[in-house]
Amino acid sequence: MTDTNQIHIFGIDTMEDLQEASKIFHSEIAKFGTVVASTEIQKIPDEIWENLLINRHFLGDWGDLPPEDKEVNDAAYKDESGGWILSCYKNAYKGRDIWIETHGYGISKDVMDLDKYSVEDYNHTVVMFPEER
Repeated sequence: MTDTNQIHIFGIDTMEDLQEASKIFHSEIAKFGTVVASTEIQKIPDEIWENLLINRHFLGDWGDLPPEDKEVNDAAYKDESGGWILSCYKNAYKGRDIWIETHGYGISKDVMDLDKYSVEDYNHTVVMFPEER
């Protein structure tokens, strides 16, 4: 039986380490902005798009893209200055492809005109079928 007070995972030795790692993880996810799903995507099981595909997208697994498109995504991911990122997962649900598109990855609020637009206008992620784009 494992001691429940012991949390040594990936170099996390204390509760403070775990809390710090959690803050970093959540700040990284925040760079993708608000996540929304199209009307058609909302009809499929959450575990397909919300649990599996979104996590792949957040972790930099861009799915079934040509190498040059993956390179563009990688550059936007590293730059964190408001780039565009597209993931394509072929045959993700009943033979249908699912796309996840992020606009404004990592954009700073300093460059946003929040008098005219919302943060979500600048920074958001959409899960959709390709024909819904």
